[in-house]
Amino acid sequence: MENTNQSQRLVPINDLQWFDCAVDGAGPGEDGTIWVRLTSTDGEFTEVWFTALPAIRQQVLETALAALQSQLVCGVGLTGTSDDSQIYRIQAFAPKIR
Repeated sequence: MENTNQSQRLVPINDLQWFDCAVDGAGPGEDGTIWVRLTSTDGEFTEVWFTALPAIRQQVLETALAALQSQLVCGVGLTGTSDDSQIYRIQAFAPKIR
């Protein structure tokens, strides 16, 4: 039987790709995986589903839902831009007041 308590090998922070994104959807999968659909504000990718790094899945879900509800832009650190990539960092930003 596979040991599910082994820690996942992490991607170094310098290897992450960073984007400002709109959150188009978010929620849990049947296996507890958290899925977040993102669109980059620079047009690099549109409506791609990413999974959350397991160690921060609850915080990713909370941040993504808050951003979705309030239509905030998020800064995200991703392992890539395809649908098999993971979210390693996510921060929601309030609109700038001018």
